[in-house]
Amino acid sequence: MTETPMSNSFFSRAGRVLRNVPRAFGAVFLVSVGTSFYYQYKAFKEYITLPAAFYLDLDLEQQALVERSSNNPLALLTSGIRQLELHNLLQVLHTAKTDERVRGLLAVLGDRQNFGGLAQLQELRNALLDFRVSAFDLCCC
Repeated sequence: MTETPMSNSFFSRAGRVLRNVPRAFGAVFLVSVGTSFYYQYKAFKEYITLPAAFYLDLDLEQQALVERSSNNPLALLTSGIRQLELHNLLQVLHTAKTDERVRGLLAVLGDRQNFGGLAQLQELRNALLDFRVSAFDLCCC
């Protein structure tokens, strides 16, 4: 049985087309996922727009200031107090200090037992003083 050149070329073209079908589906999938992420990001960015001038509210009364937060998901259920990492808080204060939209800071510190120790209190105090030196309003209670 001899094959004709026409049938051989048909099968070779069909094989090439079938090999490219998964690539086409993959490309369509990646474009649709990328488009979805773009629109979700755009909606999120519109949601978190801030006014031209505002006061930063820092409430540490219901949070414990720690060096490292616990990775235990049940920690919030057992203690009832959320944990805030000192490094993140200092970074937020530094960012707010350099942001021209922030007019001041209202800090509710709460009990001393929510702070880990004297070193953490001194770091927080120095960050708050640095914030105040930058000619911002500062109110701590």
